[in-house]
Amino acid sequence: TQSTWDSRYKMLRSLRSLVPRAKALATRDFHLHEYQSKDIMREFGVTVQKGGIALTPEEAFKVAEPLNPKGGLIVKAQVHAGGRGKGHLTSGLQGGVQICKTPAEVAKYTKEMLCLLYT
Repeated sequence: TQSTWDSRYKMLRSLRSLVPRAKALATRDFHLHEYQSKDIMREFGVTVQKGGIALTPEEAFKVAEPLNPKGGLIVKAQVHAGGRGKGHLTSGLQGGVQICKTPAEVAKYTKEMLCLLYT
C-alpha cells in the first residue's frame, strides 16, 4: 500500500542522514608504515621483499649494496599518505617511490627525499 511505501521511504531518508555522522565518528587508530608492516609479516613467516630502513643516504647505500639490482632497487618514502608515488617533494623530486639501478642511485634519491616536505 501507499502508506507502507511512505513509511519505508521516511525510514530510508532518516538512515541516509546518519551516514555523514557515522563517517565523522570513524577513526583510524592503527597507523603503520610499510616497513613496520613488513617487519611484522616477517616475524610470522610471510615472505616479503628484502630491504631495510635508512635514515641517511649512506645507510641507504649500505642497505642496497648486498641486494640484487636486476629487478630494480626501490626507494620508498615512508609517509602516511595515499598516492605517495604522485606527490612532490620540496627538493623538486616527483614521487615518493623511485626505481634505481645502483646503490649510488639509491643514496642520491634518499638524499632528495629525507627531511623534505611531501605535498
